[in-house]
Amino acid sequence: MFIVENVITERCNLNCSYCYMKNNPTDMTIDTFKLIINNLNKILKYYQHNTYHLDFFGGEPLLNFDLIE
Repeated sequence: MFIVENVITERCNLNCSYCYMKNNPTDMTIDTFKLIINNLNKILKYYQHNTYHLDFFGGEPLLNFDLIE
């Protein structure tokens, strides 16, 4: 299974001392996400996979909920 890990946002509403993300106010755009989804079949073919798992990752992905929705 191919894992597609998407960094939805680097923003976070916490202030953890150990965090390496540093609360960078960067969000993935909907256009970028659509580009990934629209080319997913090509990516799977290139890596010789036929199934995938879509992950949402980042600071706090739900801070960019419009994209997830």
